[in-house]
Amino acid sequence: MKIIDRYIIRKFLSTFLFVLLMLLLITIVINLSEKLGKFLENDLGFGEIATYYIHFSLFYGSLFMPMVVFISVIFFTSKMTDNNEVIAILSSGIRFDRFLLPYLISASILALVALCLNHFVLPLSNRFRNRFEYAYLNSQSLKNKLIETHDIARKISENEYVFFGRYNRKRNIGYDFIYERLDGDKIEVKISSSSIAYRKTDTRKPYRLRNYRLRIVKPDSDLLRSGRVMDTIFHFLPSDILIKSYEAETLTYPQLKRFIARERARSSDRLYMHQLEMNRRTAMPMSSYVLTLIAVALCARKRRGGIGVNIAVGLSLAFVYIYLMQVSDAFVVGGAVSPFVSSWIPNFSFGLIAIYLYLDAKR
Repeated sequence: MKIIDRYIIRKFLSTFLFVLLMLLLITIVINLSEKLGKFLENDLGFGEIATYYIHFSLFYGSLFMPMVVFISVIFFTSKMTDNNEVIAILSSGIRFDRFLLPYLISASILALVALCLNHFVLPLSNRFRNRFEYAYLNSQSLKNKLIETHDIARKISENEYVFFGRYNRKRNIGYDFIYERLDGDKIEVKISSSSIAYRKTDTRKPYRLRNYRLRIVKPDSDLLRSGRVMDTIFHFLPSDILIKSYEAETLTYPQLKRFIARERARSSDRLYMHQLEMNRRTAMPMSSYVLTLIAVALCARKRRGGIGVNIAVGLSLAFVYIYLMQVSDAFVVGGAVSPFVSSWIPNFSFGLIAIYLYLDAKR
């Protein structure tokens, strides 16, 4: 059986690499045809473009992994079934459970590699890819949107809130600024100003307010104060306010863990985004086991239509899995389920299908 184990593992991994490389090549060619004008416009050399597409491949390779695992197992297992290899193995007295072992070993190898990539390598790669796309590929209108953000509202602690009409990242200046500190459901302190500037060089009082109004609510009367300029300190940094939508994907596991702890201490309303990213990084590699089991159970028997039918069924299920991943993310945004449950919904759902097909294949 050791010879058969090595044969299946070799088939699994070689088919996976072949399908992944073909899919990435097609994706790169399509992307290159769209972005070639931008590359020429920015006078980029071959080395810079090649480096970008290495990071591009890491990102899309991780994204495509569940689908590629599924298609690879279906393809080579269907071929083995058509050649009567599976029938010969099972007819020799080898149990279906034992037949699955090399598949699970291969899935474990891929899952382990994917876990390391998702938690430690891919975040660093995403930083480079995002910087490159911002510098050379994004349109000027999109760059302007990233530089200047409008209508910002953030919770910075259990009872503190800040609001900006707009904020310029490049100049570190916010406009139409409001700060509120609550006591229960009542305002305790309110500060408003026409602008607020963050000055890195002044560590003692880094924020400068212009045309400010200060209101401190007291039981008997309110304390009011206004002026042209006030230097002060707040318990937040511009990076805490201006969280980029893609920031979570650029943080390694230790960095993301610390960031989540900090956001939880602040009772941040954007905490779910980072928890979702953390859980998804683990859930996607674990899908290798579920999808491998489904693929083997589907293809271990000869069916009318042969490989073509199996691949068609496999592609359909793979796209359903990817669609379920996207839909489950919406549940978190709506607050219907926790980030952990949302990340694992596709694996739980397909896990039930895998158990049913596994039990059916054993009979």
